[in-house]
Amino acid sequence: MTERRDIFEYEDELKQGFYLVGLVDILGQKEKLAEVDKISVDNPEEFTKQLIEVWRPIQRLRAVFHETYTSFLDHRKQDALKESLTGPEKDIYEYFQSPPEIKFQGFSDTVVFYVDLSNDNKCLPITAVLLSLIACSAAISTLMAMGHSLRGGIDVGRAAKLYKNEIYGPPLVCAHHLESKKAKWPRILIGAGLIGYLRAALNTNDSDFSALEPGQEKLVANYLSFGSQLKREHPDAFPKYVNLIRNDAELCRRLIARDVDQDFMLDYLGEFISTLLSKLPKHDSGKLFQMASSFAASERERFHKLGDDKLYPRYIKLCDYIESRSSFWKT
Repeated sequence: MTERRDIFEYEDELKQGFYLVGLVDILGQKEKLAEVDKISVDNPEEFTKQLIEVWRPIQRLRAVFHETYTSFLDHRKQDALKESLTGPEKDIYEYFQSPPEIKFQGFSDTVVFYVDLSNDNKCLPITAVLLSLIACSAAISTLMAMGHSLRGGIDVGRAAKLYKNEIYGPPLVCAHHLESKKAKWPRILIGAGLIGYLRAALNTNDSDFSALEPGQEKLVANYLSFGSQLKREHPDAFPKYVNLIRNDAELCRRLIARDVDQDFMLDYLGEFISTLLSKLPKHDSGKLFQMASSFAASERERFHKLGDDKLYPRYIKLCDYIESRSSFWKT
């Protein structure tokens, strides 16, 4: 009898833990694929050509995300604080400045990204959260400048890798719910798990930054317990470890804003991200903003002329958001 073999490649060892999970949907792909499907079967070359054109923004989304993530990681490794440290403090700092690699999985026009936030990586997990928010901000503004709207959600929670490079668990479900049910117009919503994670890291009860649900404090227990070990082994360096956590959590906070409906959203065109992106080489942030703004305005007018009562109001909100951030970008 022939032995049955599973076609899926499982993880050698099932690993569960805390993950940041984001889900981003490139809007309008369904309609574009429908047009591609109308191409005659007698013209396979044209079909392939047009299919690649529709797929290209998905490729670009991943590329911008990864490039921005790694660029800012390299930038942080060369910062002034590291140069001011000596001996074991410097070793510990460098130890924590190598966050886990960001991973991607995709389905159709949807891209999922995730980062392992456990301390098995011997790193500072909050840094991975910060770099992910920066990279996502750069990706959504870049894709808008190219003429593509994005919508998504980001959350933190317990999940597991069941297959190679494939995450599954509550934060993925939450990210999908934020994208498909709550976001409505092109934006990236932030889940309660991530807000709770940052709030616990900041050790704050600030009412303006409180979406903490019962038990959310446990989200940071993994790296706080590792901090206890560090405190025992290197008591002099522990205060700097705590400051690094709070500093990165505060930077994450500056990338999040409350929208008009009071939902937390990624402030991808805010003042802080404008300052950060201006540091990237060969990055014309003013031109990027202008192109994204023009695209949003053209879509608003297009849906107005079509009499689309569903999408027209959504793009009014998008344009209102962009206008509210215009003073932060040099155009």
